[in-house]
Amino acid sequence: MKLTKKTYRMGDMHACYWTDADSGQMFLALLPQGLEDCYPSRRITVQTQEFEHVAFRFPAWQAGSLCHVAIAECVQGTAAGRTLKHGPCTASLRYENQTVEESGTETAITTQLRSVFGFSITHTLRYTRGERCVAVNTAFTNDTDHTLTLELLTTFALDNLSAFDPEASANRLRLHRFHGGWSLEGKPDVRTVEDLNLDRAWHAGYPESERFGSLGGWTTGKWFPQAAVEDRVSGVIWAAQLACAGSWQMELSRLDDGYSFTGGLADREMGHWSKRVAPGETFDTADAWLTVVQGQPMQAWNRLTSRTPSQPQPEAERGLPWIFNEWCTSWGDPTEQEIRTYAALLQQTGVNALVIDAGWFQRQKAAMGQSGCGDWAVAPERFPGGLRRLSEDVAAMGFRLGLWVELEVTTEGAAVHGAAWQALHLQRDGRVIASGETRAFWDFRNPQVTAYLRTHVIELLRANRITYLKIDDNGNPGYGCDGAESPGEGMRQQTEAVVRFWESMRAALPDLVIENCAAGGSRLSAPFTDLGALSSVTDAHESIAIPCIAANMHALLAPARCLLWVVLWRSLSAQQVEYRLCSAMLGRACLSGGLTDLHAWQWERLREAMAFYTRIRPILAEGESLGIYGNRDNNMLHPKGVQAVLRMGANGELLLVCHSFETLHNGALEIPLPYPARVCKTFGNAESLQLSEDKATVCFAEPLRAFTCLLAPAYQERFSCR
Repeated sequence: MKLTKKTYRMGDMHACYWTDADSGQMFLALLPQGLEDCYPSRRITVQTQEFEHVAFRFPAWQAGSLCHVAIAECVQGTAAGRTLKHGPCTASLRYENQTVEESGTETAITTQLRSVFGFSITHTLRYTRGERCVAVNTAFTNDTDHTLTLELLTTFALDNLSAFDPEASANRLRLHRFHGGWSLEGKPDVRTVEDLNLDRAWHAGYPESERFGSLGGWTTGKWFPQAAVEDRVSGVIWAAQLACAGSWQMELSRLDDGYSFTGGLADREMGHWSKRVAPGETFDTADAWLTVVQGQPMQAWNRLTSRTPSQPQPEAERGLPWIFNEWCTSWGDPTEQEIRTYAALLQQTGVNALVIDAGWFQRQKAAMGQSGCGDWAVAPERFPGGLRRLSEDVAAMGFRLGLWVELEVTTEGAAVHGAAWQALHLQRDGRVIASGETRAFWDFRNPQVTAYLRTHVIELLRANRITYLKIDDNGNPGYGCDGAESPGEGMRQQTEAVVRFWESMRAALPDLVIENCAAGGSRLSAPFTDLGALSSVTDAHESIAIPCIAANMHALLAPARCLLWVVLWRSLSAQQVEYRLCSAMLGRACLSGGLTDLHAWQWERLREAMAFYTRIRPILAEGESLGIYGNRDNNMLHPKGVQAVLRMGANGELLLVCHSFETLHNGALEIPLPYPARVCKTFGNAESLQLSEDKATVCFAEPLRAFTCLLAPAYQERFSCR
């Protein structure tokens, strides 16, 4: 093995392209600035006791590749059923050329690889000055005179991890990832490679892999498309996030001494996906974002969540306003009078949008307002004055009017759900795909569908001056649909068509604020989180687990874009009110419940919380989370222990949000501080807090209590979160 290296600086990272002159293979190493890898000193061969008597020696590692690919026309690798990686197609890729282009603040490195099997790969890495991650994508081109069938094409590949171990990285690597799940969003999952059964065996006989992802339209239904590999010895963390509109997968695999961390479209084995590429055609993947840091996992997550979204947001989003949504007030039974009452009640509070959730349209009564989706005709008995008049009246009072739609479905009770419209719905094996017996899914690949929705949604919004839209998605069509060469490719085309319709809404209505929702947090991935100004991260409305889910989100999405329910009722005690309001300090606040019946003292606590929130908005908008501390367990129904979230603003101020749960463990919680601090402002049960030179100590005396406080340097020094 004869290795050569090209290195490019990307902010505080180095992108190192290693080429093996003997094989022609190339791989990418992403390193923190100031650290050197150990590839030149890695062992080349492995001698095992079993083969010693015949003097067999085997390669300890291979150069790997910038991407992994499999086509049906080529023999498969030796790990079918576990992974399609590490096969002959990937091994055949040879470096051909590389170009670097500078354009304004962006640097693009484009690398061409070519295979003896008649296809080529274009790997592009882009860095934008000021960002702390790089964007990567891959394109497959068929250079033959016959069709090739893709079965696997990764968006990114980081082969030969760890870059800092000359042997098999034993007892040093961990995989970090995050569970999806309805009202259970974002639970962290951390496993060593040994726990995952990926440690090196006596001989590199067969590849092993941990393959995970989500299928269909719910991109975070099972797992979040964000993960990292941590080298516990060097302290280096490689983290990745996928842009995915539909089915996706990531894999951590091992063939020999090196581990391979990859991600992209769900492949044929996992996602029922294959793609025919005609001669001369090119198939592109969506982007992935990669970063590396020497430090703690939260530092890696901050580098991804602080990425500048691809879509700028309307001016109305400046200042992170509170939202009111009547869902937990009416549960699918909204009325015009109710909205007018809340408009009068919420003036001068900082709420700037009143959202009418499910049930504003003509429907069947029983179904929590969700029958009749698809016709999108306002119910005159519920809104006798019409939406336009209501919108104008609440605008004169300082509010935007919002509507809920479940854009991608039709449900029982709607004319468009009937038999005459079946041809415009997604089908699998010739039958309309139904979810829960009541939902069917529009086929967004059909121009008749998008034309219908332009008229019945976009023009409805425009005509009625609706400037806030909550797009929900309470059903997942699953792994695939008819209409393409494979079920998975049909679903890829469908979800990308949905994204294009979202883009058309943004283009047609540039002042429209879109709230991304899918049964709560089941689609918290770009491009939806980029197109939406904010995302509903959970359907946990009044659960004591809301602060747990909100804390989880700090690793996955900027808190300024995470919408959390704050449901208030007259029956709540002072500590319950504080508990719920403190949860709002971890993201964006969505008020609901029985606000018309609140006690005067409850209104006073709400106003105090809003005033505190105004003070911390810059920390939520531009800061970074330093850590999530405590001994909270993983049960979301009956959480135990204590949790503290610490976040630093761009000016060095600190936001500390603490909750105790159902059962307290003995002892105080100590939170390390970056500097000696003083308290500037508090809300809630702050007597539980004590400050010393280098830490905050929290000792709750009771379960289900909460407080939040703003801290600043005790001295006149300036600190920065970066």
